[in-house]
Amino acid sequence: MKNNYYLITNERIIVAQQSDKEIIKEKKLSEIKKVHIEMNDKFFGNIIFGEPEAAFGENNPRFIISKRMEMNFKPDEYAFLSVENISEIIPVFENLKLKVNKTFY
Repeated sequence: MKNNYYLITNERIIVAQQSDKEIIKEKKLSEIKKVHIEMNDKFFGNIIFGEPEAAFGENNPRFIISKRMEMNFKPDEYAFLSVENISEIIPVFENLKLKVNKTFY
């Protein structure tokens, strides 16, 4: 994912390959109810479009802790990972009328 482009337009988010600019994934902004941002105090972190995958409670988990407690390792489908200067991007989401949930770690 390091060699991809991450784009935000007024209609959709796009992940494209850097080498041939082929679109790998895209999602219409109208389909995104929330943007979850996880960042450190230097505004470096992840942007997840939609609901983040829960660590517990997945119906078909890949890793089992015990008979009752299961853990999910499925990655978020629409996410920009390891993003710098997230504080500069948040106003873009707000101007696009997206609800932003910020979490610092």
